[in-house]
Amino acid sequence: GRLDMHVRVLADGVPRFDSVTPKGFRGELWVAIIPQSFSVQIHDKTPLTQLRLFTADTRFSNLDLEVAMKNGLVFEYKTEKQLSYSDLVTNDQDGTVVLTALVEEGLCGYECIAKPEQVLDIATVGGYEPADFFRPLIIEDGALRLQRDKFYILSGAESVRILPTLASEMVPMDERSGDFRSHYAGFLDPGWGYGKDGEGKGRPFTLEVRPFEDLVVRSGQPIAKIRFERMSEIPDIHYDVKQSNYLVQFGPKLGKQFKTV
Repeated sequence: GRLDMHVRVLADGVPRFDSVTPKGFRGELWVAIIPQSFSVQIHDKTPLTQLRLFTADTRFSNLDLEVAMKNGLVFEYKTEKQLSYSDLVTNDQDGTVVLTALVEEGLCGYECIAKPEQVLDIATVGGYEPADFFRPLIIEDGALRLQRDKFYILSGAESVRILPTLASEMVPMDERSGDFRSHYAGFLDPGWGYGKDGEGKGRPFTLEVRPFEDLVVRSGQPIAKIRFERMSEIPDIHYDVKQSNYLVQFGPKLGKQFKTV
């Protein structure tokens, strides 16, 4: 997602993307790879997507969310204040949490400036100069101005904490919030921002934004939406225990292929 590369799974005989159905499916799986801003080089066995298996619908209801938020799921990024269900300014009443944009002085995002003829090898870690592909976003009059059909890396203003018993997925925003895509991947593993033993205060989402019309984004503006799901089992090793390129992530962060800014 942070490379502006759309990856969709196709199951033989299934008339929709990213769905392997019905129950008992047997068949071939294919992957459609759509780089949007620049060309990419991939290799055999390169991990591009993930398969998630469901045994039941465990998505939160409004009541589930209200109760679970008492255990610390969402925090203010700056103050680390735990947010309750009643603190959610925008609430779609569907068991989801609407996140807002982090718009502040200093680095608050990146705009992709790469050309289609540029090639990035996605197997390379820390090998590319960020300035060859992205430029830092500058605040003008307290707002970000995003242009139609360009690609941006932004950050949410809230920190999300995923308990080891849960997972979280970013889902499409209500179209009344604007005509834009705010994520490509958008899945958070159990334990994201939890800390090794539950001491964590969450970690902000990185947003992969592609507007379909010119947008003005201000602090506190709804920009993304997540839902929580219960896991059937607690994993042996959750996210904050293992090593990851995104373990220390505060504010917008480019993909692992780029040198640290």
